[in-house]
Amino acid sequence: MLALAAGVVGAGLGVFYTRATIYGLSTIWRGAVANSALRYDAEPTTLAIGALSGILVALLAIWLVTRKQARAPARELLAGGAETETRLLAAAGSSRRRGSPALFVAGIATIGALAMMVTAPAGDPEKGAVSFFARGRCC
Repeated sequence: MLALAAGVVGAGLGVFYTRATIYGLSTIWRGAVANSALRYDAEPTTLAIGALSGILVALLAIWLVTRKQARAPARELLAGGAETETRLLAAAGSSRRRGSPALFVAGIATIGALAMMVTAPAGDPEKGAVSFFARGRCC
């Protein structure tokens, strides 16, 4: 229920944030977009995908934390003291790690950014910007 609420509220706040950003770019920061007219256009499918993605990420985070807590003995969890934290930190430090998921994601993002830089059209900056944003929409 918490993940569902977070996904729905997050989608709503995302709409508010996007509208505020477009308003700012249309008024205060108009020079940043070369006086282009900006218009907000949200589709229900896009909002649903965003909310569902938020729910899935929240469920994954809850599962990861719960999985770690499930390894601790009930006696330590009920005590709620530093014993549990110390034991979990010691276990994490002594166990053999295969690699950090954050490091993996950062590596993939870096490879993607380098690939876009290498394959960007040379010469015309406008084509380069169009190419950059078009690649982000491939999925």
